[in-house]
Amino acid sequence: MSKKHSTQERIRAKVVKIQAQKERRLQRNHDESSGEQLLDRTEIISLVCKYFCQGKTVAQIKKIMARKHGIELSREQPYKMLSRAATNGWLSFQAPLDHTLTERLGNEYGNLDGIQVVHSASSEDLAYHAAREVLRLLRKYREGAQQREEVHVGFAGGPTMRKVARHLADLLCRPQAGMPERIYLHALVSGFNPYDPTTDPNAFFTYFVRRPGLPSEIKFVGLHAPALVKTNDFPNLRNMTGIKEAYKAREEIDVFVTAGADWEDEHSLFKTCMKRSEKSYTQLEAAGCVGDLLWQPIGERHPIVKKTEIRAMTLVELSELPGFIARGKEVMLILGACGGCDRPKGRLLRAILNQGQQLITHLVTDSRTVSQALDGLEEKTDQAS
Repeated sequence: MSKKHSTQERIRAKVVKIQAQKERRLQRNHDESSGEQLLDRTEIISLVCKYFCQGKTVAQIKKIMARKHGIELSREQPYKMLSRAATNGWLSFQAPLDHTLTERLGNEYGNLDGIQVVHSASSEDLAYHAAREVLRLLRKYREGAQQREEVHVGFAGGPTMRKVARHLADLLCRPQAGMPERIYLHALVSGFNPYDPTTDPNAFFTYFVRRPGLPSEIKFVGLHAPALVKTNDFPNLRNMTGIKEAYKAREEIDVFVTAGADWEDEHSLFKTCMKRSEKSYTQLEAAGCVGDLLWQPIGERHPIVKKTEIRAMTLVELSELPGFIARGKEVMLILGACGGCDRPKGRLLRAILNQGQQLITHLVTDSRTVSQALDGLEEKTDQAS
């Protein structure tokens, strides 16, 4: 063996020995002769995370662990433990709500039953708060005056909806009181992106399959249909076996959950789909399309009802939402910045809230989108005066 290789082997052996010593020190949290039970690695990580979440610095955590628990940590170990906890999903960040913007938006649009403005630019934070709001509504139906044992929730598709479904499944697995015995999940649309089937609600319902700890029985009503169809074929498709059942079951839906995209955003999946028909795209441009809600075009004051050549295969029409709301149904909109370019959707939010008829009852959105929407509203007021 060459001198170079011999030196490398000695270095590796020394590193292994040092790491083994660190592992032994990590377990030594008491006098070995006392017979007290040792903390395992996960328990030690839990302590480090607890002190970190209390605002302690790494230097302070080291001192506390040594003084209180008899565990000597190196300078790097707390960082590695925090990283491991975050990687495994044990440590997470919960974005705060912006109560000032929530109040301002509520004062402007008092017809909404619930508004949550998340002080964050991340769609993941929005999805978490939206899932908590869905959980609250489930509990409301179970514990409220109706005492419902069965609640139906409809999900539109897209990346944001997928995140909401994932967070809802995780939240349901935690100890929950006041949950209905059965929860039905309905797909409101089919998948629009053939290169990313995970944006199809039929696909992300798998988050709820065979999850240990779910307090409710989860059932599903899928929509197995083409995502885009010729408008003239739409009535016949609705009456096809397998699709007709989904349309009939929509009357049972208590909570509709959807998102939306700005028409001017190049990452709008709805806009990309409508470009497959030049005639349809031109029609929507001329009609002043601002964006989409439930995969249907919406203008500044009203849904766009112009008959285009193609359309999305949806379970519910925008024109039907006011009727659902009048019958006590909930329509929740989750509207955050674009996941592709981080562009806020203030213009779309303002249009949805300014519709001639109410289309949503609950809103979960981000602080940048609300600021943009309110700034635009103030500009219009100044111009009018």
